[in-house]
Amino acid sequence: MTAREGTATLREDAASGREEAAGSREETSTLREDIATLREDVASAREDAATSRDETATLRDETATLREDAAMGMEKSAQARQDLRLSYELLDQTGRLAKVGGWQLDVDTQILRWTKETYRIHEADPNSQPSVADAIQFYAPEARPVIAAAVQAAIDAGTPFDLELPFVTAKGTRIWLLAIFSTSISRRLTRK
Repeated sequence: MTAREGTATLREDAASGREEAAGSREETSTLREDIATLREDVASAREDAATSRDETATLRDETATLREDAAMGMEKSAQARQDLRLSYELLDQTGRLAKVGGWQLDVDTQILRWTKETYRIHEADPNSQPSVADAIQFYAPEARPVIAAAVQAAIDAGTPFDLELPFVTAKGTRIWLLAIFSTSISRRLTRK
């Protein structure tokens, strides 16, 4: 190999080395950019995690508040049920002592509701659900047209009545019954 050929080979090797060095610098630069991007991604992930922790803590606080509110609501509901039960007991005792019953008619559905004392006065099964026609049948035959007309006038126009009529209980006991309806209690004839 001649000196020229040796120099040419050295030049080629030097050029090749420079190209490899340039390629390595580009790869190093790309790696540095990738590392910088990864660092940004990690920082962003840390921020997201911190935000998630804050949101989780807020949700825990809100959940605890909701649980407390629900517990208070249940306590109030239990107290309201207790108060209602006591009111029903008082109504029942008062009705029993005074021998006064009450009734309510839903005009739209024709569902008739009686108090416990009304069932006792009728000597009827408290599990029965009488209709208006059934209730009228408790009156003595001669009183049925009178009470039927009075109830119909109350349903149609809210017309009050105060009638003392002969009555026959479910057990056949004959009594006189005072049936009263006034506009002050007309809410008992409900329309939905």
